[in-house]
Amino acid sequence: MPILLIGFAISFGNISNADEIVADIYTKIESLKISWHGYTLGSNLNESQKKIAKQNPLPSETSGTYKFKDGSINIVADKKTDRVIIIFETFEAASEQKLKDMVGELVIVFKEPTLSAHDKIIYWLYGDSGKYTTTQFETAKEALKNGQQSLSLVATVKLQSEIPITQKGENKGLGKFYYVISSETLLKNLKTQ
Repeated sequence: MPILLIGFAISFGNISNADEIVADIYTKIESLKISWHGYTLGSNLNESQKKIAKQNPLPSETSGTYKFKDGSINIVADKKTDRVIIIFETFEAASEQKLKDMVGELVIVFKEPTLSAHDKIIYWLYGDSGKYTTTQFETAKEALKNGQQSLSLVATVKLQSEIPITQKGENKGLGKFYYVISSETLLKNLKTQ
């Protein structure tokens, strides 16, 4: 019988340690204040948001989470803590103007992007101390290549579009785009719980 109790205590200790790691990650991410339309990545839902979640549930593909809609915005939250894990929105058959408006809104909220790729993706990348500027990110990336330091990425805001974002002078037509606000660090640690 004592062996069973010791085994349970060790197992329980591991769960507690995993919970502490995730709680620390939530605290770090919440401190970055990555907020969008009243939701802050890593923070607890308020009572009004919990009510919206109950009234507008969506199927969640990931165990331990629940998903809901607030207007056109999708939120994924942690079942245990009611903390925000992911904020995202998808636009089907969107116009070039809708894309420009969304990029403008993201820039107003998150300031200048850290980097862009192929004229179809824009990233705002966050480390432990806040958002990386393009120069900070490139410097950190070079230092990482030279083995001088590690590159800490704890959260991202990403916009990806089928429509070219900056090309001018041509009719781009309609296309799909989306943005997602998330923390890969948090998602990996939630999966290991």
